[in-house]
Amino acid sequence: MQSDGLDPNTTSPPSSGAAPAGPPANAWYGAVPPPPPPPPPLPWGFAGETSWQPSPPHRARSRRVVAGALAGLFAVGVGAGVTAARVTSPSTPSSTTALIPSVTVPGGSIGGDTGNATPSTGVPSDTSGVAAKVTPGIVNINVTLSSGGGAAGTGMVITSTGEVLTNNHVIDGETSIQVQVPSTGTIYSAHVVGYSLTQDVALVQIDGGGTFHTVSLGNSSTVARGQSVVALGNALGRNTTPAVTTGIVTNLNQTITASDQSGADVETVSGLIQVSAPIQPGDSGGPLVDSSAAVIGMDTAAQSAGGRSSQQTSTVAYAIPINKAMTVVRQIQSGHSTSTVHVGSTRALLGVQSQDGKGGAQVVIVQGGSPAAGAGITVGSLITSLDGTAVSSSSALRNTIVAHDPGSSVSVSWTDTAGASHTATVTLTSGPPA
Repeated sequence: MQSDGLDPNTTSPPSSGAAPAGPPANAWYGAVPPPPPPPPPLPWGFAGETSWQPSPPHRARSRRVVAGALAGLFAVGVGAGVTAARVTSPSTPSSTTALIPSVTVPGGSIGGDTGNATPSTGVPSDTSGVAAKVTPGIVNINVTLSSGGGAAGTGMVITSTGEVLTNNHVIDGETSIQVQVPSTGTIYSAHVVGYSLTQDVALVQIDGGGTFHTVSLGNSSTVARGQSVVALGNALGRNTTPAVTTGIVTNLNQTITASDQSGADVETVSGLIQVSAPIQPGDSGGPLVDSSAAVIGMDTAAQSAGGRSSQQTSTVAYAIPINKAMTVVRQIQSGHSTSTVHVGSTRALLGVQSQDGKGGAQVVIVQGGSPAAGAGITVGSLITSLDGTAVSSSSALRNTIVAHDPGSSVSVSWTDTAGASHTATVTLTSGPPA
């Protein structure tokens, strides 16, 4: 189920025929907690894990990839990942899940343009030395979420003026961002410059000026199976010196489909590097480097058995090739949005939450006072197009909305529960990054 431009602070209750609540989707990624209390009621519309544990103020976000019913991938920002690992607080649906596609993309070299360094393929003879070279360019990211609570992840400083590369799922839903330089302990405010939902890439700017250490960017097109790698990140959202793990490249050009545990925000990300370096929630947005300390990828997701561990660690992890991530960054830096890259710190909102329907996106919640409500869209309606673009699913609706700027006037077509067709022009409002 997608939140297609719905303000999480003002959602309306479901209709009387709504599905019953299930257990909460929160998974806790911190020190081992005391025995958990009985599962509390879960807000309608979120079907998550069957276990529940309390979360710290900023939890590592993660996305999860599931093979059948056995394995889960967590995105490694604290709170999102395949499990995307972003750490989030208990007030928000935190972990995201992902499904491993039935057919994976055959391995091969990873395309893309050349970076500013060439990674070596030898086993790192001095892991601590490699980490020491990279750490000054790594930052811990902590965000306050629009739905309450917070989340944490990792970022890489890519310009001396303080531009930071991270995963979109790390900053998803933020209302404020703090960036900590672990090598000095200094904390700065920051803001989102732009992002791509489909590529899971975001660019953040540290506020206040200053000169920052940067990471060295490598060339992901030369990455090969068997190549040794080092992964670093804000594991478990501890906001200390980056955790360091090692492994090898096990596969190339991998495709995963990720969502949060409620089934929302489904996105397919392709062309990923698969590695065996142990990854934990909180590592999302962190660097994957070669033996010369050049960044070849961005830690994004990992696989875990069942996805119910309080401190998920996986040796099946996924990283976005750095060439691919930097292509998105350069588009953001150009100041021009595209159908897949959004420039700006806010996104357009229609004011509905939807799920896949037959031939469109079926509305399950309408926010009071929203553009959708003003147009007469009601729960049960099937949205079939927006601004002349056909909408075939909930994710298609979300992506189409995000391609527009707040304040844009767009036409929306839908079929109501009685089967009548409607078209209206609405003005999209604004909200936090998607």
